[in-house]
Amino acid sequence: MGGIISRLQVTDVDPSAYKAIFGKRAETLLKILKSDPKLKSAFLFGSNPAVKRVIFISTPHRGSAIASGGLGALGDRIIKLPSVLAHRIPKTLLIAASPNEKRAWIPTSIDGLSPKSPLFKMTDNLPLHAPYHSIIGDRGKGDTPNSSDGVVPYWSSHLANAQSELIVPTGHGALNSPLAIAEVRRILRLHAGLHEAALPKRITDGSGVPRDR
Repeated sequence: MGGIISRLQVTDVDPSAYKAIFGKRAETLLKILKSDPKLKSAFLFGSNPAVKRVIFISTPHRGSAIASGGLGALGDRIIKLPSVLAHRIPKTLLIAASPNEKRAWIPTSIDGLSPKSPLFKMTDNLPLHAPYHSIIGDRGKGDTPNSSDGVVPYWSSHLANAQSELIVPTGHGALNSPLAIAEVRRILRLHAGLHEAALPKRITDGSGVPRDR
């Protein structure tokens, strides 16, 4: 979820993005959003100019099937949204954004991680307004692009235009990998101007050792 929020920090979400996903329903949706300043600022916003570079680690840019399975359903039953939030959102907005258009639907954070989430369909086509890098876990099967870190598949973590991509032989906890830590340090030094601007993309061989692409 942190990676998804970071992506939104460098993404412009304007009315055209909603029209591309919701079609005719977007007019109703946008009318409701524009009627409430707080809702408008939450759903329509520009990229944050203070964010100059992003490092994604095990980020499900296109969701994870686990959120749509039995574990996700169990989590949905347990999670209850704060009443102050639930009462703030108009029922008409929930119906307009609902997948079946027949009932008010308040998505939880787990619903937001489902590959079926409208958020992913929207952001997948929107450009990122800052340089970005990917660190992706692979449990060692060595069959990228069909690999997974056990939670997020490679097809969900991979971004074609990333300045660099490093695959580390770990599960979903790639942030604890010494290789990932070294890569974060390399990117931070790059951002600080301590390395040449043009660096080769990096991947790993079967042993998990980084090599130039």
